[in-house]
Amino acid sequence: SVDYAMNIVCINCHSGMAQGACSALDSMSFAEIVGTVAGDDTIFVLCYSEDVAVKIKKKLDALLGL
Repeated sequence: SVDYAMNIVCINCHSGMAQGACSALDSMSFAEIVGTVAGDDTIFVLCYSEDVAVKIKKKLDALLGL
């Protein structure tokens, strides 16, 4: 799932998959993303603004077919 709060996008993955998914996201080189942090099943994506977070969420939703 993908959601956002303020300028942070939160991506929830299957257990153990966040680091691989985060690496794939980082390789996409979104200019709008400041950085990412991955745990076991959650990724935090730091964006420059809330407007950017909304755009990133929509892009990720489209990629994931949500």
